Amino acid sequence: LTVIARRPAKVIVSFLGYVNSTGISEIDYRFTDLVAHPYGDIDETTAPERLVRLPNSFHTYVTAIAAPQPNASDFKPGRSIIFGCFHNWLKINPVVRALWADILKEVPGSRLVLKDKYLQSSRLVDSIREEFVRSGISADRVEFRPRNKSLFEHYQEYNSVDIALDAFPYNGATTTCDAFWMGVPVVALLGDRYNGRITASILTRIGLTDLIATDREDYVRIAAGLAANTARLQYLRQNLRSMFEKSPLGNPELVVRDIEKFYTAAVRGSQVPFIS
Repeated sequence: LTVIARRPAKVIVSFLGYVNSTGISEIDYRFTDLVAHPYGDIDETTAPERLVRLPNSFHTYVTAIAAPQPNASDFKPGRSIIFGCFHNWLKINPVVRALWADILKEVPGSRLVLKDKYLQSSRLVDSIREEFVRSGISADRVEFRPRNKSLFEHYQEYNSVDIALDAFPYNGATTTCDAFWMGVPVVALLGDRYNGRITASILTRIGLTDLIATDREDYVRIAAGLAANTARLQYLRQNLRSMFEKSPLGNPELVVRDIEKFYTAAVRGSQVPFIS
């Protein structure tokens, strides 16, 4: 940041890897989109960077390895639904856990799978399990898994999950895309700032805006409704990867063209695009 403060380039842009404004006036622009930063967002008036709302997406996703194929799960009526979340455990606050308990109550027989490196601690696991029990969820309905040794194993874990539940107020990003790539739909709660609107942005690009909840009650309703729609779960398991590939998220070249168009105009000092 001290190098940037000396303005080493004519145009400086903040993009990806940090979820807030840098607060540095020498940074001219910040890449985003209209979902992550809707018109009137607080960053328009409080952040020094000007928001560049890329038209297709500001995320793209390419797997680092040849991931396994989504399994052909048979979503028969009455089959137990498995919810899951593989986020960094630090994102899973008590309010999120309480809401997940409400979802498990709404979907009889359902289970919740949680996976992260922190869940190797038996003390932490026991504490979380007791919390769910106090919420009326029996201990056998929540499963804890440690972090996988390989990325391939991480992808494989999604084949044991039917619906992924996003965290809030800090959403997933790569983890959300991992789920979609493996045919697992993600239910998200729309937040009031960038880091709480990332999954909503991703869902919008794929065309699954109906999985974006506007409040906590809506979050439970959407998750329970999707769990009951076995035909749709089957369809998404079979088609979500191709839906992702056809979206801007699966087309880095499309997003790069938008960025290049912006760079060219910004460096030449002409009217820059995507600024509102």
